[in-house]
Amino acid sequence: MPYCCALLHTCGMEQLPQLHLSNTVLMFPSDGALLPDQLDLQQLHHVVILDSKWRKARELNQDKAFEGIKRMKLPGSPRSRFWRFHTGETSDEGVCTIEALHLLLQALAGRLQDHPCQGDPHYFDNLLWYFAFQH
Repeated sequence: MPYCCALLHTCGMEQLPQLHLSNTVLMFPSDGALLPDQLDLQQLHHVVILDSKWRKARELNQDKAFEGIKRMKLPGSPRSRFWRFHTGETSDEGVCTIEALHLLLQALAGRLQDHPCQGDPHYFDNLLWYFAFQH
């Protein structure tokens, strides 16, 4: 398996690649969303993480590009360890995009075969270095 940085791609909605229902999940907390330990890693090719404010994320979650794609959520109700910009009514629950990616990778670390992170829940902590440095 290639290192995770080789697997990470960022794009706008207009550059979104063709996604297949059978091997893609969208990270969005919703009823019926799978937890990371319920994912079939042998079949999983794409995890889509929406990077936007919550109002826009809710709108993007309903976009036709994601129709029929399974949703996945993080376990529990994680709270951000960093400052997040809030407008209007918001909750203290929730994490920023990089924290969501970090928590997902932590949750999957023990299940990733043939990867240096296997069994090390802190392997991905450097993803948060910039944010911790600024905080």
